[in-house]
Amino acid sequence: MELLAEIFKQFISFEEFSHPILNIIARVLYFICLFVIVWFLKKIISFVLLKTVYRFIRKTKHSWDDYLIDHRFFETLLHLVPIVFVYPFVPLIFSDSPLLVMILQRMLVVTLFWCIVRIVNVLLSVLEDVSSKQDSLKDKPVRSYVQVLRILSYFVFFVVSVSVLFSKSPWGILSGIGALMAVVLLVFKDSILGFVASIQISSYDLVRKGDWIEMSQFNADGDVIDISLNLIKVQNWDKTISAIPTYSLISGSFKNWRGMQNSGGRRIKRSVYIDMTSVKLCSKKMLQKFSNIDLLQNYITDKEVELKKINNSKLKENKSLVNLRQLTNLGTFRVYIEEYLKQNLFIRKDMTLLVRQLDPTNHGIPIEIYCFTDTTAWALYEKIQSDIFDHILSVVEEFDLRVFQSPTGYSFTK
Repeated sequence: MELLAEIFKQFISFEEFSHPILNIIARVLYFICLFVIVWFLKKIISFVLLKTVYRFIRKTKHSWDDYLIDHRFFETLLHLVPIVFVYPFVPLIFSDSPLLVMILQRMLVVTLFWCIVRIVNVLLSVLEDVSSKQDSLKDKPVRSYVQVLRILSYFVFFVVSVSVLFSKSPWGILSGIGALMAVVLLVFKDSILGFVASIQISSYDLVRKGDWIEMSQFNADGDVIDISLNLIKVQNWDKTISAIPTYSLISGSFKNWRGMQNSGGRRIKRSVYIDMTSVKLCSKKMLQKFSNIDLLQNYITDKEVELKKINNSKLKENKSLVNLRQLTNLGTFRVYIEEYLKQNLFIRKDMTLLVRQLDPTNHGIPIEIYCFTDTTAWALYEKIQSDIFDHILSVVEEFDLRVFQSPTGYSFTK
């Protein structure tokens, strides 16, 4: 590099330009020519070197080096070339202006450190991607550590840049920053917390304008209408406005219904409580009655054949029907509800659909309906859900079952 500088010095001479304006124009033109040369040099290196490196990396068996290409590590590395090349020529072009030389060289040094910070961040991104593919690191908060290192790299860049630009010791700058930060943290605490939270919310795509969020500690349940540095405004369903500190979304917990809206289906999860005293084994008369129900015809027929094969060997040996496999009215009722939901045009068949029996309580046996509607619109969802339970409650007596409810005055008149 020193040899190139000496050669360059032999070719340029500003003494022949006696007029000051011509002198300045010549220096600017030399500087532009230098940058053009550097630009062509970078392009040549990029074309030759990168092509060779990429070809070599693609042939390796390792996957981690592929991430270097994906994150453009080598292109970022080449940004150092123009800075390193231009730096020694600045004193030659502006030899009669020491102040300008000092300013340009300091700016080039700061730019050099910025390129190094970018290279470090690219390597951190590669590390994050590689760790996400490692089974031993999948449950580790690698992303959090990477974010901390990124913040640390930017902080070091800031301190070094100020130190270079103003020719001050980094330790003196750090001590000054420490005293200043104590005051700043006290005065701008909410703004700083909000700023940090905004970065995290944006990075992880936690909340967007228009999202339906629910945050019980702030009595917020509605659409996000505004996101600012310090506050997030939520218009609740009763048209009231809740103001939530931005940092609370990070420090606390909330529910975002965006996933439900994007899926196109909304969950129904509700139980019907059956009186336990109404549960019984199915008699032949009941099975005959159930077989006349369209949704149960195939089920009853298949079950009768299955149970007949199982019970034939036990029928002569047992004096009690309790020892035999039999259908119950509650089990048949569950099958009916499941078949009814499968036939319902407003229920998603590609999402979870089940009817299950939960643990008995002092209110009876809960039969839970768990499925998804084909719409996320609130009014339509409530209508579909109501229609389903209207039907279930109206047919439950056809299975000789009773829905449990606490006694009322009407109950004692019977």
